[in-house]
Amino acid sequence: MAIVTMGLSTYVINYNSQIWLRVEPYFVRFESPDKRDIELRTYRDHAVVIGYDDVTKRVLLLC
Repeated sequence: MAIVTMGLSTYVINYNSQIWLRVEPYFVRFESPDKRDIELRTYRDHAVVIGYDDVTKRVLLLC
């Protein structure tokens, strides 16, 4: 699996411009009509929890 990943990564790095030209039309549908960036919120004192098990359950109860 590592050999495939290394080979694929090398291919993508070498041909990224050509790959982008082929896939760009598929991403146009996700662009906003006025082509401007949105304002991102800034959070303070927060945590992002990925996964939920006994350990995170106990940690979340402390919050």
